[in-house]
Amino acid sequence: MEDYAARIDADFFQITESKRKFPHLAKYDLILIAQRMGYERFLFLDSDIYVRRGIPNIFEHYTNALHNEMPNPEDLVHWQRHMFGTMAEMDPTFKIGDPYYNTGVMTLDLEGLTKLKERIVNLDGFKTVETYFEQHELNMLLKQEGLPHQDLNKRWNTVASQEDLNSKTLQDSYFVHVPGTVVEERYARLKQIVEQLP
Repeated sequence: MEDYAARIDADFFQITESKRKFPHLAKYDLILIAQRMGYERFLFLDSDIYVRRGIPNIFEHYTNALHNEMPNPEDLVHWQRHMFGTMAEMDPTFKIGDPYYNTGVMTLDLEGLTKLKERIVNLDGFKTVETYFEQHELNMLLKQEGLPHQDLNKRWNTVASQEDLNSKTLQDSYFVHVPGTVVEERYARLKQIVEQLP
C-alpha cells in the first residue's frame, strides 16, 4: 500500500491504534484526519487488501466511489440471513436491491469527506455488534448524504475469499480483498495471494 501511495504521489497514513470501541471503526479516524488536513482526494483501504503491482492511479478514474455489492452479493444467502435484517433495522427504508457498498475501498473528495466528517465525529458504532456493523453504518450515512457519486468497478475491490487464484476475475483485479471473521484464516489466504499473484 505504501509503495502504491508513493507511486501516485499520495501521503500514506496507517492506523495501528484507535481509542474507539471496536477496531473496525478506525476507518472513522482516517476520514477525520483526511478532512482536517484538507485533502482534496482520499483513498481508504482495509488492511486485508493486496494492492497489485503496476496498476493505474485510481484518482485518475474515480472520486466519491465505492463498489456496489448489489444485486449480486458474493453470498446472497448469507446476506439475506445475517446482513439484511441488521441493515433494515438501522435504516427502515432499506430494501433488498438497494445499493449496498463494500467500504473496504473508498475514494472521496473533500466535499465527501466533509459530509461524512460532520456525521461521524461523535459516532462510536451502533450497539448491534456483528461482522459488518461499521459498513452498515457507513452505508446508511452515505445514503443520507447522497454518496457515492460513482460505482467502483469490481476490479478495484475484488473479493477473493473463494476465488481460484487462476481465475480471470483475480488476474484482472487491481485491489484484492480478503474479508472474513477469522483473522488467522484471512491473512493466510492473503499471504497465499501475495505469493502467487504479481
